[in-house]
Parts: sequence; structure tokens; C-alpha cells
Amino acid sequence: RSPSLPAQMTSFISTAKELSVDLAACPEYSCTWDAILHAVENGVLPSAGKMWALACESATREEFNSIRERIGDRLRIVFDEAVLDADGNFIDPLCYLFSTNSSDGSAVHVALIQAKTHQMGGDDYERSYLKKGGKLYRFKNDDEFSNSLLSIICSDALNESVAHLIRTLHGQNCLILHLQLNKRPEAQAFRAYREYCCTTAPRTTEILCLNWAKGTSLLEDDEKKLLVAEPRSILFMAINELDAGDERIKHNHGKGCYLTYQKEQRTAAFLFSPDPRLLHFETTKPLTGGAAPNAGRSGPRMVGIYGWDLDAAAWNALVACDDDRFKSSWLDPHDSVRRLLDPILPENLDAERLVQLCIGKAASMDWANWMRLPSFELADDDTARRLTLCWS
Repeated sequence: RSPSLPAQMTSFISTAKELSVDLAACPEYSCTWDAILHAVENGVLPSAGKMWALACESATREEFNSIRERIGDRLRIVFDEAVLDADGNFIDPLCYLFSTNSSDGSAVHVALIQAKTHQMGGDDYERSYLKKGGKLYRFKNDDEFSNSLLSIICSDALNESVAHLIRTLHGQNCLILHLQLNKRPEAQAFRAYREYCCTTAPRTTEILCLNWAKGTSLLEDDEKKLLVAEPRSILFMAINELDAGDERIKHNHGKGCYLTYQKEQRTAAFLFSPDPRLLHFETTKPLTGGAAPNAGRSGPRMVGIYGWDLDAAAWNALVACDDDRFKSSWLDPHDSVRRLLDPILPENLDAERLVQLCIGKAASMDWANWMRLPSFELADDDTARRLTLCWS
């Protein structure tokens, strides 16, 4: 655990409360129990209608019971007790925090805790010591056509029963959170379930894959070992009704959200900045109603991007993403090209069009459409090819 992580997560929760976001989420193993205890004991909890999906650091049976004792009189805790009796030494939990009403109409705060159901492939530590859960929780209204929310924790995607559940129950009208600490999130085993969700009509399921930031390392024997080279944190959604005009693409690009296109599945894939950042965006729900099941879905619009201020121990708003890896890594070494492109770099999409036009990529009459530009195609390993997105 990084020494600054408890402060980062405490500030993350406070920011979620201050912004009154509908949904706040963080990657697997990231939210410290210190941060959750601080939030609960100081009344920093989501308002009615809001939800925080906090993937927590691991806990032994003793640690988890101690945490429950501290906060059990302040909120209702829902947890499958059978998990603690399973073989293994620790649980890998996701803690949903939300507020609702009890049967008598009184307000109640709830902590619903979902345990990871499947160990990480090739990881001896989880295979030997993880206490595996056996339940996933879905949030939805009674209405048959209600949107729903489902979360899976990293290698839950390797669990065939979980993949079957997604295929049979959550292929429509659902937001799936895939919260990860994953060295290879692009591996086929981790992404197989997405193919069903992204291709089944009426294509009203969306997936947010959220991984730790680029450069995440593990400390082993006083030596740092790189764990995450490319996070591939991506929001997948259908193309229909998407607002992908130049102004929206440019606005999102400036705040660390980069549009790409998964051609085979006709799916938009919004990659997020690989750096340690807190990202705030607004988007339409998977099912919005209207004349068609997915009418009116405009896709994400970035509201803000935040960087960690070590001195203030807080997430501070940034005007824009400080590095999209284009000018510094691609243009600066090529001064003759940089001088030619500098005048249009503020219109980054036009810069991409110009470069591709010059290398003979105008293959059709509508070649300038973002879905026709080769640079917008997402590679088979979920790597971005955007000319203005060169961290790969």
C-alpha cells in the first residue's frame, strides 16, 4: 500500500459526496478500510439515490469482523457470512454504500459487501489464500425494462457461472462495472463476456472496465515490480445516437477521455487517461426509452479531471489533461513535422485527418468521418491507435 493511498481514498470519497455524483467507483483492492471507516464515522455517506461502489483492500476474517464492530451501529451491513467460513485467509471485497428506506419508511444507510468469486489466473497467492464468495448483487427497479447495475471484480470474469449469468440476465439494459487490478486486462479470458453484451440487440448494456493507473507497482523484497503497464480503463457502449461531433471529441480529449471504435463489434470504446487521475463524467443511461430502445443516448461528456496534490493531500481540479502523449512523444523529436502541424494542433481531430490524408488513407468519400479514420480503430488487444494518443 502506498503511504498516500489512505489520504487519496478519503479525498476521493469526500469529492464524490461534494459533487453529489450518482455513481462513484474505484478499482479492485484500492479503497482502504481507513477511508471507509473515516467516511462512516464522520457521516460522509451517499445521499438517497446515489451509490458508491468501492472495491476495497483485502481483509482477513479478524480484520473484517473488527471493521464491522466499528461501523455496525451506524449503518445496515449486508454480507454473506458463508464467505468467512470458506477456505483461505482473506476476502477481496466490493463495498456498495447507499441510502434507502426501511419497510417502516425510515431512512437507513447500507453497506452491501460482495466478495470476489474467482481467483486470479496464474496467481499462486489468490489461488492458495482467497476466500471466495458465491453471490453477485444486481440493483434494479421492479419494472421489467428498468436499467440495472452489476459489478464484477477482476477475475470474476474467469468464473464460467458469472459469465453465464451476464449472458442470460445482463445482456440488456445494464451497466456492468468491471473493477480490476490487472496486469493484462486485454487477455481474451477477461474480455470474452463483453462480446455478448456488445453485440446482442438491442445493445443496451454498457461496460466500464476500471483498472489501476499506468505505473502501478508491487513492492516485493524492497524492490518495485511493475504491475500495470497499460491500464486500458475503457467505457464500452453502442454507437447508436452517440454524440461524436468534433466539439464533443475535442472537449473529452482535453480532459483525458479518448474516443475509439471497436470495428468488429460496432462499439464505441472510450479510453481514459492512463495516469493516476480522478475522472468525472456525465453520460446517458444504457436504456433511455424513446422511439427506439437506445434513442437519446449521447455517450459520455467529461465534466472534470483531477490530479493528486501531495502537499494539500487532496484531489485538485485540472483545467485539462496535462499530457495526451502526442506532442511530447511523437512530434517533438520531428521538428519539421511539428512546425507544420502546430497551427492546427488545438483542433486535434483535424491534425489526425491531415496526417492520414497525407499517407493515403482517404479510401472513401466519407473518409474524414471518425468511424472511417484508421487511427480511431481499437486494436485487438484494446490498444489505442489514435495519433493523438501515443502512450502505447
